[in-house]
Amino acid sequence: MTEPHRCDVRRRRMLGLASRTLGLAALSPVMGAARGEAALDRTRMAATTVAVTVGAATSSGQIVRGQAGLSYEKTKLGTPFFAEGNATLVGLFRGVGPSLLRLGGNSVDECVFLPDDTLQGNGSSAGAPLPLPTPGVITPSDLGRLRGFLDATGWQVLYGINLGQNTAARAALEARAAAQILGEHLVAFELGNEPDLFSANGLRAPTYRFEDYLAEWQSMQTAIRLAVPKALFGGPASSYDLHGFSLPLAKALGSGLALLSQHYYRANGEDATSTLELLLSPDPGLQGALTSLERAVREAGTALGYRYTEANSFYHGGRPGVSNSFGAALWAIEFLFETARGGALGVNFHGGGHTAGYTPIADDDLVALGPRPEYYAMRFVKEVGVGRLVRTEIEAGRLNLAAYAVRGPGESLSVVLLNKEPSRPARVILRFEENVSGAELLSFGAATLGEHEKILLAGSALGPDGSWNPPRLGFVSSGAPSHLEIDLAPASALLVRTR
Repeated sequence: MTEPHRCDVRRRRMLGLASRTLGLAALSPVMGAARGEAALDRTRMAATTVAVTVGAATSSGQIVRGQAGLSYEKTKLGTPFFAEGNATLVGLFRGVGPSLLRLGGNSVDECVFLPDDTLQGNGSSAGAPLPLPTPGVITPSDLGRLRGFLDATGWQVLYGINLGQNTAARAALEARAAAQILGEHLVAFELGNEPDLFSANGLRAPTYRFEDYLAEWQSMQTAIRLAVPKALFGGPASSYDLHGFSLPLAKALGSGLALLSQHYYRANGEDATSTLELLLSPDPGLQGALTSLERAVREAGTALGYRYTEANSFYHGGRPGVSNSFGAALWAIEFLFETARGGALGVNFHGGGHTAGYTPIADDDLVALGPRPEYYAMRFVKEVGVGRLVRTEIEAGRLNLAAYAVRGPGESLSVVLLNKEPSRPARVILRFEENVSGAELLSFGAATLGEHEKILLAGSALGPDGSWNPPRLGFVSSGAPSHLEIDLAPASALLVRTR
């Protein structure tokens, strides 16, 4: 849903009917002197005391390897973008990976695969040639270039195949080529994109229902399975209709569906009400959706669980000044933790292009141009590491703060603090149900929530290729065996690694 978001225009019409930190946010007197007295004053000015209690036992949810992935329109595959020689993009993917690349979006139902015999003018065994609705042509050469990119980055791929304007035979040809060329990098096939909007997008009649979609899906799955016997499948990649498409597909297919996929956007980027304040406020519908998805995969025995394979701040490509701001990065961190707590095994942030929208990585359609705020958020979460979530309780009064904790390998403990306030600092009293001697501090922030360029991770900006040379991390000593006090600047995040 990026290509300048023509798919968003159609895709979201239906939805309306449905439903700074400074380089170091926690400053000891020594660190404050290193950053300057102005920085120290900023974190201490009218600070509100906040209590955060971190339990000793783990709770539901976990941060897994590849928790933060990326999603792109499939038309990107037909360009030299995903190539081993695209050094900047390779570096950026390595910086936040290895993870899962999802190729899909609305353009997947506009892409046509042309095997080698067709390219050579020998016709096709897939039946009569289909008219090309767009220039979206995918060839074995494109798949080979993608394989080189995946080899260079260590990423895997969720590969979308046209369901909206395709034949089962042609889909099987593409699946066989993808399986042979991509090899172990291929996780699963995703058939079509957002079938709950097929009618609104003009791909199906107004009477199109889930039963019609299921019959089409199973017909294509059968053809692909004949060509690729070990093929795994994800779906339905629905836009919003959780109860009409996503949950029924999991129930109908049971363990025959390897990955239950869902999409998420907070609101419409073209609405004036789509502000940072809205983005950074709780979504009243998210928890119910997470609970339903988790229950569905548990009851169906879905091998790979469920994942938000396409998500971002606001649809229609985002809202300029909001979706490309530091505040959106704080939203991305919180969304990753909230979905993890709800049982999701990852989020693929949709991107592409270089407009003032939501893409984590800016590009000119051919090469990557550099990281955007949400990429920084992905890099921050990678520093947290993997592990089980730990119970946390926060008493923040009216401050818009959040806290999460992760128990990693070797019983390591990482605490994430988010201050989503534009100007109000907090004095955080961290209480642990275990003894700690101190903690390393890794900060993330900018001068304001609306900043979109000067963003710092541990006091350092990322290079255009995602390279990072942070200074020595901060440190805070424990004032008591189970007690830390930390200054948290407005518009900031902080990673606290206990010792």
